[in-house]
Amino acid sequence: MAAENSGGRKFHLKERLGEGAFGAVYLAEQDSGAGFTRRVALKVLNTGVQHFAEAGRRMRDEARILGRLAHRNIVTVIDLVKLGDQWAVVMDYIPGADADRLLEALKKTDGRFPAPAALELGSAVCEALHFAYNADDGKGGKLGVLHRDIKPSNILVTADGDVKVLDFGVARVNLEVRESRTGLRVGTERYMSPQRICGEEDDLAGDVYAIAATVAELIIGAPVGRTPVSDDKHAVFVAEVRERLRAALAGPEDAVARTVELFANGLAGELEARPTPRAMSDAMLDLSRKLEGEPLVTFARGFVPQVDGLLGTSREPISGTLAESISRLAATEADGGGRTFAEADDATSTLGYAPRAQPNPTPPPEPRRHLIPAVAAIGIVLVLLVAVSGIVAGGALAIGALKFGGHGNDAVAAVASVPDAPPVVAVPVPAPIIATEPAVVPTVDAPPTLVVTATEPVAPQPKVAPKRAPDPGVTEVVVAADAVRIDRAMVVLKDASSIDVKCGDTTASGTASARITGFPAGPCKVTANYVGKALETTVRIDRPAQVTCTVDGDKLTCQ
Repeated sequence: MAAENSGGRKFHLKERLGEGAFGAVYLAEQDSGAGFTRRVALKVLNTGVQHFAEAGRRMRDEARILGRLAHRNIVTVIDLVKLGDQWAVVMDYIPGADADRLLEALKKTDGRFPAPAALELGSAVCEALHFAYNADDGKGGKLGVLHRDIKPSNILVTADGDVKVLDFGVARVNLEVRESRTGLRVGTERYMSPQRICGEEDDLAGDVYAIAATVAELIIGAPVGRTPVSDDKHAVFVAEVRERLRAALAGPEDAVARTVELFANGLAGELEARPTPRAMSDAMLDLSRKLEGEPLVTFARGFVPQVDGLLGTSREPISGTLAESISRLAATEADGGGRTFAEADDATSTLGYAPRAQPNPTPPPEPRRHLIPAVAAIGIVLVLLVAVSGIVAGGALAIGALKFGGHGNDAVAAVASVPDAPPVVAVPVPAPIIATEPAVVPTVDAPPTLVVTATEPVAPQPKVAPKRAPDPGVTEVVVAADAVRIDRAMVVLKDASSIDVKCGDTTASGTASARITGFPAGPCKVTANYVGKALETTVRIDRPAQVTCTVDGDKLTCQ
């Protein structure tokens, strides 16, 4: 089913709300024509990272997931649009502050996040994740959405005490049109369960763990710390969190004890010990009414408007217009009613690029076609003319899971007036083929292909696979039969477009993380592609653990 042309909506930029390595979020006024305007948040991919396929898939995945979720505690996605050469997600603009900025601002005043307010916030997040997991998939089943990156910076609080869960860019979902590669473990280490750190499935229990770690951080006023993966260390970790919570809570002893126990269960190493999101939501809401401190609405009304001032954050007004391409976004109905999007045409952009020249149309060259070989009576084999039309596999051109913590200082250049694009004549075209991986031309083994010259046919030559010369710089790794092998480990580099790990004779690959199992203890080579840079380092892994990598300039460090 073809989607109707949007009519070329325009987005007039007002402020830059945040930015990261891959893109930025703007406050914009959407002009849909006929005098209809509205304020929206526009999440736009930077032109410099357009061709990171995994980033593009994540951005479109986030839009598709959120487009199916209508809940008071989940940010509403309005549309997925193409603005010139850039993809963008159009979302409801919700003024407020994320919980990470609230904590930062509270430190400026030596204040604390009221325990009742933190529990109400946690209850709202639990409700959002319960809804997302159980939402109808259009076929009578569940969408099964797992957020996988719950943390303070992904929870927005408005001045009226409303709570919105943000950033589903790394979510897992039972959605057939989802493009991002599965089997990868992504998220933020500090809030990941032991199972997720080690690359094991933990379903909703992993999100419950992240909620418990996040809300405990709000109450304590500091992160609970890195999650240990060994059972004995994890038990010590949970005992320490218990004591820190007990010291931060005030109220009847029974309510304090029940609250401490709720968080201990949420942070439990065993999956079955953690409550469901709905059970945790009910318990948090009940306890919020028994502990001492301000409720969320009172706290938010008094404190959220102060955050920018306390943090010295100035509003960054900008000007410019992003215009939707007058391109046809073909929407095909996937099984179960899911939608996929593919670019059919391009039009001019108002992102500071000159309009594309429109040459006089000339007829396309006649494509060469496959000819079927025939055998003449005298046994002379006629020739086969072969030519293959160019196959273009559309690359994913957007990013999900963009992190925009804080306000940047880089100014956005004002966009000069650009002439409107010449009118585009709509020509019926077949529905595009959606390709998330490069197309592959199948090899035909028979009959042999004959090459034509201008004078006489040339005898067919047998196909011989070229021999690859050995690389003199590469030596085969030999691992002793009695070498100590590590059961599992996870190597993580946030926002990496690819990461490869080689430990002895064992390798693993991923996008933002790579899980490696059954490998020999010792030095491991880590190779990553980060914002277009090819980086490499070595790290020693002698036990089951999560190894976190960071990039400083052109240096990759893992520890």
